[in-house]
Amino acid sequence: MTPRRTVELVSRSLGREITYRQVPVGAFGLGPDAERAFADERGLWRADLAALRERHPGLLDFRT
Repeated sequence: MTPRRTVELVSRSLGREITYRQVPVGAFGLGPDAERAFADERGLWRADLAALRERHPGLLDFRT
């Protein structure tokens, strides 16, 4: 999920508006791998969610 979508779902869950403000990745002084993860918005981690749901049918999603 994108940061904006995450904030939208958190806001809806809390019943109040949460704001999102993008900060330049260089402002954190992180290493190149972390900077690439933030710049990508999907991060470095990838998962086969369909396969995980087959193995774990009760797996929750972010909304639940």
